[in-house]
Amino acid sequence: MRLGPLSIGILFGLNLLLSVSAAAFYVHVIAPQFEHPKKPEPSAVHPPLSSHSPIPPASPPGLSPQPPSNQAQLLPGSLADIVAQVLPSVVNIRSAYAPQNPFGSPYDLPYSTPFGRRGPALPESLGSGVIISEDGLVVTNHHVIHGARRIRVSLSDGREIPARIIGSDEDTDMALLRLEGTNLQLKAIPFGDSSQLRQGDIVLAIGNPFGVGQTVTMGIVSAVGRANIGITDLEDFIQTDAAINPGNSGGALVSTKGELVGINTAILSRTGGNHGIGFAIPSNMVAPIVRSLLEKGKVIRGWLGVSIQDLNADLAMALHLPQGQQGVLVNGVEPDSPAARAGLKAGDVIEQVDGERLQSSSQLRAVIASRGAGTQVKIVYVRGKERREIEVRLAERPQLGPGPWPWGGALRRYWGARQAPLNLGPGVEVGGLVVHELNESIRSLVGLPPSMKGVFVSEVIPGSPASASGIEAGDVIIEAGREPVENPRELLERYARKPPEGLSLLVRRNTGTFYTLLR
Repeated sequence: MRLGPLSIGILFGLNLLLSVSAAAFYVHVIAPQFEHPKKPEPSAVHPPLSSHSPIPPASPPGLSPQPPSNQAQLLPGSLADIVAQVLPSVVNIRSAYAPQNPFGSPYDLPYSTPFGRRGPALPESLGSGVIISEDGLVVTNHHVIHGARRIRVSLSDGREIPARIIGSDEDTDMALLRLEGTNLQLKAIPFGDSSQLRQGDIVLAIGNPFGVGQTVTMGIVSAVGRANIGITDLEDFIQTDAAINPGNSGGALVSTKGELVGINTAILSRTGGNHGIGFAIPSNMVAPIVRSLLEKGKVIRGWLGVSIQDLNADLAMALHLPQGQQGVLVNGVEPDSPAARAGLKAGDVIEQVDGERLQSSSQLRAVIASRGAGTQVKIVYVRGKERREIEVRLAERPQLGPGPWPWGGALRRYWGARQAPLNLGPGVEVGGLVVHELNESIRSLVGLPPSMKGVFVSEVIPGSPASASGIEAGDVIIEAGREPVENPRELLERYARKPPEGLSLLVRRNTGTFYTLLR
């Protein structure tokens, strides 16, 4: 059928009308809607503030307070009230000092000149600190103020106040300052219980990164009880992915309750910038150090009197501990020590100290040392299948004497044998160990007390099961399968009926002991 010119014109007009209508509908539905802010009604109600919220400031004359927008009300989990609560307690620290480390610290931020960064002799560095008392006590890191000739602290309200060092502790990288002056009107941050932190808890890191001013970053607790990092001698760090950068050192790690749970200390970075791995000293470690520095000007370390080692799954199975047992293995107890008086024994596994779960022997050493002498601690430990709880009053850590020979036991034994020829007697091979019954000649060489039983190791055969045990010639095996061993025949019999995971051995080396497996 052919259409005339009039019909074609009508159809074209209808088609155009439908196309325009469809386009208008598409634009109306898809395009975003923009509205000007509306003036709030007099009856508008502000959202309630938490109990920690600051009082909102009065509005300037002639202006009505603006309520949060609908978008802001829909944002879940705002931490603005917490931040406003704790910011006045976090300060910036500027130290003028003669640098002790020619390479500087990854946390010390040197000032720059218009011509670029200064040379290695940097007269000033920036760090952060936390006000912990209204009369002017400030906690920071040892490396922030180490060697400082002059320290000035900048508060969140813009005031700058000189400070002096009360005490400092390099082993934990902690320092305590006091602001000079009276009627300072400071706000102290409350301490939280860092032992209650769990992986995944939200935390805030507050400090002065790169000298730009107070900055808040948010992250989670990545791990607790981190040790063997190589940052300090005594390590029990909280690991977090909250962004921490140079200048944050000494700043606050804060919980969502607005409580101090850690002091930011270090980052794991190849470039000096944030890679999401930061470390903070837990508040439960900070508090006793502060008390000791305040009272004595130095830290008096706590001492339990145990020798310890990490516990792995194979060793736990060989010691007949509950499946999945975690904690720190006690492999020796000093006579007349707090641990001995409390009844701890070799083979016990310490799970908790004051509610803090233990992951490593380094963590336990740091926790006990930081608690201080005279402090009573609650210890949860496992003996066999039984879980027990005791309270122990820590003693002062004794001064350490000379350590083991730096070249290992082999050289010491060689010189000992030259001075006094060693009478070993007949030897027995057990799993690649050549062992001998103890006699006076051996006891004199290795310094064993007359009452201690065991067998002497004269040789470890390469490639044998014993070569993977960590035992060396000159060691003394004093237990096998959690029972004392008195002669090579007993050791051979127990090895012949060892469990699949191996035979647990308690070994004495020099003046210390450790557990191992002979497979």
